[in-house]
Amino acid sequence: MTDIHTRSREALAGPRVIEDLNRLLEIARREHGPQARSARYIEEALVRAEGEAREGTARATSPAWYGPAPAA
Repeated sequence: MTDIHTRSREALAGPRVIEDLNRLLEIARREHGPQARSARYIEEALVRAEGEAREGTARATSPAWYGPAPAA
């Protein structure tokens, strides 16, 4: 199974991804509680995905998913 960090970085912010993130969030809250670190990571990914879907800027290589570029 792919971890949530990899899933969120690879995600395109389409309806399917948003549905999947909502399911993951529900599971994380049920299994670990609403304040769990995993739930917070999923919430962050969900907010980004929903924002990108609204703005029409969703793409797999969005810098927002990866952070700053590595030094050469």
